[in-house]
Amino acid sequence: MNKRCKTNKWVFLLALLAGLWGCRQTPEEDKGKLLARVGDHALYMSDLEGMIPTQMSWEDSSLIINSFVEHWVRDMVVLQEAERNRPRDLDIDKLVEDYRASLLRDNFERMLIASELDTVVTRKQLEDYYRNKKENYPLKTDLLRAYLIVLPGDAPNRKEEFEKLWKQPEANYDAILAYCEDYSPSYLLKDSSWYAPADLVKSWGTLSLSANDFLSQARFHKERGGMHYYFYRLEKLKKGEPAPLNYVKDQIRELILHRRKTALLRKLEEEMYEKALRDKEVKIFIE
Repeated sequence: MNKRCKTNKWVFLLALLAGLWGCRQTPEEDKGKLLARVGDHALYMSDLEGMIPTQMSWEDSSLIINSFVEHWVRDMVVLQEAERNRPRDLDIDKLVEDYRASLLRDNFERMLIASELDTVVTRKQLEDYYRNKKENYPLKTDLLRAYLIVLPGDAPNRKEEFEKLWKQPEANYDAILAYCEDYSPSYLLKDSSWYAPADLVKSWGTLSLSANDFLSQARFHKERGGMHYYFYRLEKLKKGEPAPLNYVKDQIRELILHRRKTALLRKLEEEMYEKALRDKEVKIFIE
């Protein structure tokens, strides 16, 4: 475990745990019944104030109290051991103050981002970035654009109408879509969507196909159990080629927004710094 991890461990054990169970300064006679003690740490009935609903039965209240006391005792045993093994050079107050400052800054930055950051990423911005950086997004698997349709064998005019349209699926797209909306229990007809062959194998699991069936054939029609399966491949990309924009657009959008956020925070920080200098709130005493 590195030094930073060890430091964080002590911060949470000594600062947060101690704060949670608090060493309240209320006189002992005002704290009510003493429930448990571990070393110098004591738990009183008043520490459970607000935790037990007034309408709860005594039996249920006892269960909650017993459970709470059990957890408190275990936590205090760990805290006591942590205190015994605390490094001599560990400055808890400084670590807690640093942690507090970090929380305040993170919260302030989130507020600034929420109110100032432009979160709209246009299609043109996505395309411009992709055009210059697409080599940074090599495919980890083969991809396909394709039409997949499932039809019952008794679908009206399946042979006479649908299969005639299916001979030229791209040219007859609108008519095929309308037919599928009426009669297909399952179909994929999105021109811009890309699919991994393994996902298509799963979607048509009843056919016992392999990924190669989708990669090696431009189209096929299979029948199983009274259902007809129609496949037509629009485009194929091989592993290692640049991923298509629609496949990585969410990643690119997140990257563009991250860069905007970084630039915005840098700009606002510089403006705050310059303002503090103008208002003479900053004094530097080194040469």
